[in-house]
Amino acid sequence: MFKRLTYLLILIPLVQFSQTKAIESAAMSNWIIELKTGFTFQADKIAKINEQPPLDQEIGNAVKFQFTPAIHYAVFEDLWIGGHLGFGFTNYSDRNTNNKGSSENYKIGFQLRYNFLKIIPEIYLHSEIGSNYNYLSLRESSPEQFTLSNSYLKSYLDIGINFIMSENWTVAIVFKDVLYNYSSRPNFENRTGFGNSKIFKDFFEFPYFSVIYKLK
Repeated sequence: MFKRLTYLLILIPLVQFSQTKAIESAAMSNWIIELKTGFTFQADKIAKINEQPPLDQEIGNAVKFQFTPAIHYAVFEDLWIGGHLGFGFTNYSDRNTNNKGSSENYKIGFQLRYNFLKIIPEIYLHSEIGSNYNYLSLRESSPEQFTLSNSYLKSYLDIGINFIMSENWTVAIVFKDVLYNYSSRPNFENRTGFGNSKIFKDFFEFPYFSVIYKLK
């Protein structure tokens, strides 16, 4: 009798805990849509389509742009899983020779997002790990037409600062590729293998932001 009572005393709290978690999970079974985008005119960082550009290259009319729409599903209150697509574009010209270069990058992948620190109710930090498959196509005329394409895999860790604007809308500053790994070169970021970014320097050279909408 005593053993049965002991088992009941242990079992009842466990059942209540599991029911509470089930209710919380059901309440947090929400979807969010996110659009991440980056944009820069940092010319000297863009002109790297060709691995060995001319030393006297004077870059002008340069632009680099990337946007990544994503969808996330809430597994638990602060843990989200989802998928994303992406498109990146670069374009520049050489003032001295009038040579031009451009590239397009397409990607598809998945991500795991975790909201890990609430600073105040309206501001919190998140981390995101993910992986994607990329296809890069690039062209350069220096002096003859130069074309190249590459398929590669990328894994990454991002950190973001989120600002809740309303019940459904959030905006974030995103520090891209705090840690990263690339399977091959050339790639959109002109990096090799495993490494870490210079967080603030890279952000100022290629700022990245996101807008999040929570579906009702």
